[in-house]
Amino acid sequence: MQKKYIRYYLSRVIIRMQFFAGRPVLLIWLSFFCRLGFSQTVPYLHFSIAEGLPSSEVYNVHQDRTGFIWFATDNGVLRYDGKSMDLYQTKEGLADPVVFEFVEDAKGRVWFRSMSGKISYFEGEKVHPYPFSDTLSKLVSASFLQSLYIDSTDRVWFGTGPHQGYIDSSGKIQTEDTIKANHLSFRNVESHLIYSRVGPINRIKLCKINGATFNVKFHESSERTQICLLQWRNKEYFSIGSCIYQLNKNSITKVFQGLSHIISLNLDHEDNLWIGYLLNTVECYSSFEHKKNLNIPFMRSKSVTKVLQDIQGGYWMSTLQDGVYYVPELSFFAQYLSTSSKIKTVLSKNDRTFIIDERCRIFLLRNASTRFLKKLDNLALTAFFDMTDNLWVSTDKAIYKFDSSNSEKKIRGEGFTGLRPDSQGFIWGTSGRQLWKFDPEGKIVFVTNLNKSSPLLTVTTKYIYRFGRIGLEVFDYKKDVVAVPKLFQGLRISTIVSLGESTVLVGTIGSGFFVLNEQNWEYKQYSSEGKFNASHLYSACIAGSNLWLGTEKGIAITQIESLLTGTPKFEFITKRNGIINDRVNQLVHAGNRILAISENGFTSIPETYHSQGLPHFYLQNVLVNNQNRDESTIKNLSYFENNIEINFKFIDFKNQNIFARSRLSPKDSWNYSEDRKENFYALGSGKYFYELEYSLDNFHWIKAVSFGFSVSPPWWKSWYLQASIFVSLMLLFFLYFKRRESLLRERQEYLKIINEQQTKLINAELETLERERSRIAKDLHDSIGTNLTAVKMTVRSLLKKYMEPKADYVETELQNTIQEVKDIIYELVPSGLTRYGLTEVIQNHVQKITENLGLEIEVHSFGSEIIKDPKVNLVAFRIIQELLSNSLKHSQSKKVTIHLNFFDDLLNILYQDDGIGFRAESISNGSGLLNIQSRIQTVQGNLKFESGDFGVSYNIDIPLKRADL
Repeated sequence: MQKKYIRYYLSRVIIRMQFFAGRPVLLIWLSFFCRLGFSQTVPYLHFSIAEGLPSSEVYNVHQDRTGFIWFATDNGVLRYDGKSMDLYQTKEGLADPVVFEFVEDAKGRVWFRSMSGKISYFEGEKVHPYPFSDTLSKLVSASFLQSLYIDSTDRVWFGTGPHQGYIDSSGKIQTEDTIKANHLSFRNVESHLIYSRVGPINRIKLCKINGATFNVKFHESSERTQICLLQWRNKEYFSIGSCIYQLNKNSITKVFQGLSHIISLNLDHEDNLWIGYLLNTVECYSSFEHKKNLNIPFMRSKSVTKVLQDIQGGYWMSTLQDGVYYVPELSFFAQYLSTSSKIKTVLSKNDRTFIIDERCRIFLLRNASTRFLKKLDNLALTAFFDMTDNLWVSTDKAIYKFDSSNSEKKIRGEGFTGLRPDSQGFIWGTSGRQLWKFDPEGKIVFVTNLNKSSPLLTVTTKYIYRFGRIGLEVFDYKKDVVAVPKLFQGLRISTIVSLGESTVLVGTIGSGFFVLNEQNWEYKQYSSEGKFNASHLYSACIAGSNLWLGTEKGIAITQIESLLTGTPKFEFITKRNGIINDRVNQLVHAGNRILAISENGFTSIPETYHSQGLPHFYLQNVLVNNQNRDESTIKNLSYFENNIEINFKFIDFKNQNIFARSRLSPKDSWNYSEDRKENFYALGSGKYFYELEYSLDNFHWIKAVSFGFSVSPPWWKSWYLQASIFVSLMLLFFLYFKRRESLLRERQEYLKIINEQQTKLINAELETLERERSRIAKDLHDSIGTNLTAVKMTVRSLLKKYMEPKADYVETELQNTIQEVKDIIYELVPSGLTRYGLTEVIQNHVQKITENLGLEIEVHSFGSEIIKDPKVNLVAFRIIQELLSNSLKHSQSKKVTIHLNFFDDLLNILYQDDGIGFRAESISNGSGLLNIQSRIQTVQGNLKFESGDFGVSYNIDIPLKRADL
């Protein structure tokens, strides 16, 4: 039948070629039309040896619960995450390279049913041999392993020729049924059907279902007919040859007759039945009576071993001779074009969609059928619909208009690179450095010469935009130039689309796109540098409330409102979703579908399309020093476990533009990478917090995984060693300071004793001095003073008696001598301290000093003088007396001020002069300052002094005890 069809097709092609001999141009047109008409199909991707399959003979396709797609071939199994393929063969632990089926158990292990009967399973990123695989292999040595199932208790159920039973976890074999010759047996295990068969189908006489046996006869001629099992809508079915039978309790019923030999039965998410045939395509049924129309010509003559619909809605169809075909969307419609001329533009309005190529060949697309309409002269430049739905087409030589009946009319005899209508029905055009305006009939309204050439034109309600490779020019309707940001002068602008009354989208080649406000010319940029995933925007169109963008990485869809508010969320359609090329040159809203035009054709997409879900993140493993480690065991690593490798995958078969970023600390900047591997070498000691995020649009980021871990310092930097050293040092310091404190205490005791002795010596010396002074003063007063007074009186009477002329002189000198003796007595022992107090005595002393000197001395007193201890008064007097003596001898001062401040527990003496001052280190040991300090020490007082250009100041505090008051 297939050969007959091919011969018929080739004969028709030859007849057409003969008919159009000598008509080359028309033949090109028709070949283009035929290509459009005969290339309609759903988009698909083909996986073969060139794409990484180990063989084109694929027996099965399976998606595990993690999301990986598995391919079973005659040369190993392949695991696929949408980007990379992992091949597992015998060297990786596979029991047999020929794998027919995948069985996933309750624990998530994927088991491989092989041709030889030996089985293995995949767990923990490794293939593991089944420990009793040899036992099972011996059971199937005379046949092959027909059925395999692993129940919830880890029992391996098998169906193989004459045997049907299970092997438990200890390796013990339990045979439930022994199948005799020409028998067919079915058994239900945990709602899963297994079978065994002995003998060719056409000789089967008995059928057993869960132990119930009845007679049966199949009219199949093949002796090697494959049996396929299916549970559909609470009923159990199996296929033999080209027929499908229903399993009843104790009978079987034929329910379907297929095209040819059936080799697979599968269900999709909508519970549709997919039937795969040997060398005769695949069919889809919503019920046995209702077949669905599939536009999959690429599956003709293929032996379809499995049809799997993955969790993202895509269909995988494995074949025996041509690898695997992947159909991302059955709702998409692809039109592949084989022509030397590229599509120039596609326009759609109402129910008319026009396709115009560069050679200005115009085709009408209506209801998924294409009709050749017209060939215009030379090259097409631009086209648009006017307000009355007429199609305007500009070539490099003229402008044409097509009415609703597609009748052609030539409007003007020159061409324009850009033509667009405004809201009033006028037509604006650009050609070279000129801006034109026409009325609806093509008559010129005006022409304006401009400074530079721009090939493209867009008209909004407010402005006219001219753009292209050399930037952007904006004019109002009065032809005045409008100033825009300088950034737009250096951009290569590809398209401009109005998003509303005062906002336009400016698409560029190389800089993404901009949302530009026409009122204040503020803008936001979206590019691969941030907030978007592409750098080239070739086209854009509006469909309802959504904006569709054609880029070099597929189509991006977002809501216009969210884009205007600056918070867009993008959905993406790429070649993996079903478009025929990731680079989308044009987007056209045609009816309730979007046409995505690429260089080699276009894809028709439902306007309501939405992508299905996000990528599934899968943490493959974490390696520490090249050793596989569980995530929970890396929380605390030693100093030498500092080389970490993190391998992960994004399981996604539609979204290929997945961005990933990671960091080791919240304070670190993000590290962006396209690899699915993170390597950290020679990590220093410390705490880390690994974070990994991913995004589909480079704008919204989703957390994939995060975990904390720490690398311990080396033993010489370990906390316990450092703590031990610290404690030892603290102990040493403690002992050292303890010893030092003891020595200081002993020294202070010695110093205290010495000070006490010194104080006693000073007190004794001063007391002795004062006693001597008192004795001398008493002797002078009682002896010399009295004698001098008697001598003076005697001499005076004698001199008066003899009338001596110098009698008065002698008397005066004697009187002066007596006064000097009195002064000496006063200096030795000041009188009146006890009777009159310290203040009065000092004032009298000051009065005596100042009688014959030009020195001004002021004495001030504060507080009540209640000192009763004559020793304190005497010490205070002697100190002031010594200070006055120093000022008179050394300071050259003119004024001295003395403040006596009496408090309850303190006597404060403030002494100041305005002399030349002195340097403390230059004071000699013989000076009065040492005497002053000694006297203050005897009464436990304190001395502070300052000296400088202002003179000298002494501040003396003498504590008063209760006995002093």
